Amino acid sequence: MDHQFTMARQSSACVLQVIDLLGEEDVKLTPDQLTGIMSIIHKEKRILAEDKQQKTEERKHQQSVDDRHQDSV
Repeated sequence: MDHQFTMARQSSACVLQVIDLLGEEDVKLTPDQLTGIMSIIHKEKRILAEDKQQKTEERKHQQSVDDRHQDSV
């Protein structure tokens, strides 16, 4: 799980670098290329949201386990 989160963060950094470079350079993109870039950005956002949700669920589960353990002591 941590590996996926790390990969998503690295991907995010790469996408931002590409966007920065496109803004700095006089790059001509076809509509298909721009659509592809936007698709990747949307996929990345979805992955990050899924990772965040998974981490939240893992924390809730761990808290539940900790609470049950505390009650049994």
